[in-house]
Amino acid sequence: MPHPPKEKKVTPQDPNTDARKSNNHAQGKSSAGLYSLIIGIDTYPSLSFLKGAVNDADDMTNFLMADLGVPPDRIVNLRNEQASRKRIIDELQNLWKNPHINHGDPILIYYAGHGGLAQANKAWKARYGAPKIQVIFPHDYGQDVIGSATSTKVNCIPDKTIAQLLNKLATEKGDNITVIFDSCHSASGCRDDEPDSGPTKRDRRHRSAEVKDEIPVDIDDDLIGFGSPLSTKQGRDAELLLYTDQSSHIHLAACGTHQKAIEEGARGLFTTELLKKIRQSRVDNVTYHNLLRSLSMPKDQSPGYYVKHKSRVLFNSRVSSHNTTFIRTEYNTENGSRILQAGVASGVTLESVWELHKSPTKDSKPIGRFRAKELNYLRAVLDPLDPKPLPPGTSDCILYARFIRHGPGEELKLKVWASPEDQELLFPGLDRHTDRMHTSGVGYKMTLTRDTADVALEVHHPKSAKGTTNIANAEVTFYWCDTVAMKYGVDKLEHRKPAVREEVEVVLFAAAKWR
Repeated sequence: MPHPPKEKKVTPQDPNTDARKSNNHAQGKSSAGLYSLIIGIDTYPSLSFLKGAVNDADDMTNFLMADLGVPPDRIVNLRNEQASRKRIIDELQNLWKNPHINHGDPILIYYAGHGGLAQANKAWKARYGAPKIQVIFPHDYGQDVIGSATSTKVNCIPDKTIAQLLNKLATEKGDNITVIFDSCHSASGCRDDEPDSGPTKRDRRHRSAEVKDEIPVDIDDDLIGFGSPLSTKQGRDAELLLYTDQSSHIHLAACGTHQKAIEEGARGLFTTELLKKIRQSRVDNVTYHNLLRSLSMPKDQSPGYYVKHKSRVLFNSRVSSHNTTFIRTEYNTENGSRILQAGVASGVTLESVWELHKSPTKDSKPIGRFRAKELNYLRAVLDPLDPKPLPPGTSDCILYARFIRHGPGEELKLKVWASPEDQELLFPGLDRHTDRMHTSGVGYKMTLTRDTADVALEVHHPKSAKGTTNIANAEVTFYWCDTVAMKYGVDKLEHRKPAVREEVEVVLFAAAKWR
């Protein structure tokens, strides 16, 4: 049986995909008209590492593709070293240069990584009237500028550069622009991260870093020109430029001006909760105002939104959640298999049935049925169900799959979440995505995010007398991921189990049967 291509830690498309290619997708009130730039940075040569920014960016991309049906060639993905300062700015400029983006088309710009706050020098204050500068950090921050004759270091990307680029984008393509930053812009960096601060804050990190180099007043003047609207003082509104209401775009911020953007368990709290609520509400049925009000966040992190059109529906109601979502499939020339460009991360299950179409439109006729036989994090191998071959000229082409149904017994499986570290401890030597079945016919499967799970597991490591972690005596706490149970404080099971697979599965199989 053919095997899926070797899994890579990348997004569901080649990160170098050119989103400016022409394509033939459905028009009208459809997510096919949405274009996006998705950035996630965990690794910084000059700053502390994060663990959840790339995961968040991947989940955002999966949401666009699987939930909204956005074609992958309209999503530009930058991860880690791909997200250099030059590349980020180039891709922002490419959005307004893209001839396929029409005026008013929805545009999403998402960034997960470190942010920061710098004191403005005298020249900056004199020119912009702002005592502080909010920034985001590209991957290559603090590294030598390639090709520079002097010892110049790569700088951060300041708020005025971001604002200028967005103003230009709005001028060219309209104000249907949504900007989401899962980062923070407080003055301090990551000195108070808490990698071992108990079960509820395990591996807590803050997406904030210290601005080490002075930001010159003329930074990026060559991008749009000194004559842009931001070249003169903006008064008090310029004090925190990213936290002011703009007419050019809608900005969703992970936290308040003096707070930290938190990540735990290799995921950002803001992005996880945001996507959970969007999936529950549908993008065409909720305003930005109501969406932010619905988020369940800790007291020390309060997301905000900044826009003059506060009652606007997400993406100005130009995007809808797809009941019929088409996912791209490609022909593997090495072994003759057909690969679905979605996997466990998008909710694909073993033995699920898919219908193939020549184009991702509702009036496209099906040309064959396939079943998912093997899958990994981002891909699945499809085997034909029909005895007859695909029509001539289509067997080695790009085709689009429409989900038909889950495999047999899928409704009896309990969805379980645990952090990657806990999964390695609890299920050693096993593929973490392999479903486990009991002789009674019930079973469980691991899910990528906590908000899609029925049960969450947390491993507790008691401290020894010397203060070291005692793995041998680790125990597992079980949480029932149900909003009603959480509301009344009965979501946590009273008794723990030893951190041993067989012991844990006793509870999981019982929960699956009870459910």
